[in-house]
Amino acid sequence: MNDDRFGGASAVLADGDVVVIGGGMVATGERYDVKNDEWSSLAQLDEVRYGPGAAILPDGRVLVVGGDSAGNPDKIWKTTTIYDPDSDSWEPGEPMRIERFKPFAVALADGRVLVAGGMSKRAYLKSGEIYDPQPQSWSKAADMTMTREGASAAVLPDGRLLLAGGQTSKSEKATLFYQPQLQIRLLFSEAARLQVDRQDVLQNLSYSIDGGADQAFGEEDRVVVSEEHLDITLDTVPKGSNIRIKLTAGIFADEAGNENEEAITDSLVYN
Repeated sequence: MNDDRFGGASAVLADGDVVVIGGGMVATGERYDVKNDEWSSLAQLDEVRYGPGAAILPDGRVLVVGGDSAGNPDKIWKTTTIYDPDSDSWEPGEPMRIERFKPFAVALADGRVLVAGGMSKRAYLKSGEIYDPQPQSWSKAADMTMTREGASAAVLPDGRLLLAGGQTSKSEKATLFYQPQLQIRLLFSEAARLQVDRQDVLQNLSYSIDGGADQAFGEEDRVVVSEEHLDITLDTVPKGSNIRIKLTAGIFADEAGNENEEAITDSLVYN
């Protein structure tokens, strides 16, 4: 490489080239040209970043999160920056919920990015959070079973994540699987309209897994209602599950004002 690096982050670009970012006390990055076997420097970073995480976004840009800036955790531990390889430029990203030094960052199959672990100014972390490029926001992810600083993560063919190692008192040899959230979009008929307030939809909505009992949505589940569809996010659903969504009677009405007299159900298999 062009610069000495320790504790940097890397990501594979859409064309197969690799970018390596930060590490040590340098505010630089560089790109490895696979075809020509050579390195070239990137535009200067916003700050020195030692121990950041990095992951590719669906549009080909690279999200870089956290890290340390010359021993000043208040400066960048919570911040993010986004690199555009087409224009060789950086722009500030949406800050994370928690400051993180040496987290892992990995792109999920649906285009979101999971960032977890690392350490804050006060302790090692087992918490995680998910970045959604649309609408550029962070939400809480399920906690890991133990704290991990400097762990490695990779996406498996079935969509799960394999987490390996990381420095705490117990986790150096431990591995862990992470099951990404399931996102479901149910489309409405153009003629249908809600009969209840949007905030009341949650009380009239339930789901079951593999023929089990109907259950309400929990704290980490999200339900968003718009004019044309219902977006549901479930946190803990195993691959291969048969999921049944149920809306009670009287939720929708057609143009003539006739309400649905029976519960509306829809089923799908989470592959």
